[in-house]
Amino acid sequence: MVRKLEGDRTSRYRERQKAQGLRKVCIWVPAEDVERVKAYVARLRKKRATK
Repeated sequence: MVRKLEGDRTSRYRERQKAQGLRKVCIWVPAEDVERVKAYVARLRKKRATK
């Protein structure tokens, strides 16, 4: 029963995120590019926040 409740919470969270126009993206990045990707994501988030 607990697992079902936890799954419901997760699905509600995902629904809220989708309603905000967000999509989950998981990617594998070479270790040397991690910081560059983090900086890029931060720029995207900042750009989205100013809209």
